Amino acid sequence: MNKQSLIKFFYPLLDTLLPLSFAEKIKIIGCVLLNPWHILPPRSPMFPAENFADVTDEKITQTYAEFPEKTISLLQEYVRRIRIFAKFPYPPGSLLFNYEHLMSAEELEEFSAIQKETIADSQKLHFRVNGKYMWVPEAFYYHHGLRFAPSEIKDYIKGKIFIDAGAGFGDSALVFLKYYAPAKVYSFEPSESNRELCLKHFKKNAISKEKYDLCAIGLGEIPGELHLTDNGGLGFMLKSEEVANSETITIPIDTIDNLFSSKTDKIGLIKADVEGMCLEMIRGAEKILKRDLPVLSLGIYHNQKELLGVYSYLKSLNLNYKYQIQSLSPKVESIELTLLAFPDIIQKTDNKNI
Repeated sequence: MNKQSLIKFFYPLLDTLLPLSFAEKIKIIGCVLLNPWHILPPRSPMFPAENFADVTDEKITQTYAEFPEKTISLLQEYVRRIRIFAKFPYPPGSLLFNYEHLMSAEELEEFSAIQKETIADSQKLHFRVNGKYMWVPEAFYYHHGLRFAPSEIKDYIKGKIFIDAGAGFGDSALVFLKYYAPAKVYSFEPSESNRELCLKHFKKNAISKEKYDLCAIGLGEIPGELHLTDNGGLGFMLKSEEVANSETITIPIDTIDNLFSSKTDKIGLIKADVEGMCLEMIRGAEKILKRDLPVLSLGIYHNQKELLGVYSYLKSLNLNYKYQIQSLSPKVESIELTLLAFPDIIQKTDNKNI
């Protein structure tokens, strides 16, 4: 009997016969004896393989035909990883995650360096959840693609309005306000529990109320509402199915065009990580995109609509953008796949990203 077979047999048995804490301790002892493991494992994709059931290598190649081969390979590998992790017999965040066969020595060194810097910045910004400093490299290390962007891009967005769609616990807004001098950050976060933590982090960092607006709505293609379950957290905080110990709530939905077209202040940046609704959100922002040409940082890794649809839609608008795909996470994770769009008028230097 191999290790995977043992895991499949003993884990459910332990979980059935013993209290959770005891079962976990026995699993840990077994893994220490039999496997390499790590106290803070790399994150794995959190999404079911069904989200990408119809995504093939050929569809990715066709959609991103203008992109470098390296970018196309990154996208194809991400979908393959989704399908691999969906078969793992224990949760992605478990202490028992065996990663050695996925991580080279070079990748381990990179992961450790990014982890160290990310946690240090988290400490500087007093960014704690449940008493722990959070591991959020997409915000604290990569700055949602802005950190390693040319200076012309940073100058272009300075003093303009930033839209932070999917604000989570406020990490993105803190980074934007600390490093990029926006006129104001509009943070959209439908989850009440997440908004409470946002406000706590803003107060801890003495952020002036004039510098942010925390909006209790979602962004979509048309105004309306969604009936979802607020599960809290940085990942699937809003789920359409019933989740134990949580309540179904009604989320008002509006569009970026409705909310900002009448404002004279220009939008400099739209960052979005909206749990699979990025395509709908961008479709509801067409007027603002054409009027202001904001820099875009769009998470496209939740489902097929995002992965294949967001870029296709933006391309159909014939806007004056240059596009990139980056993974805003260490190489071993390659999770936070982000579509970056920079107005062509400010492209004077070639950054070194994918």
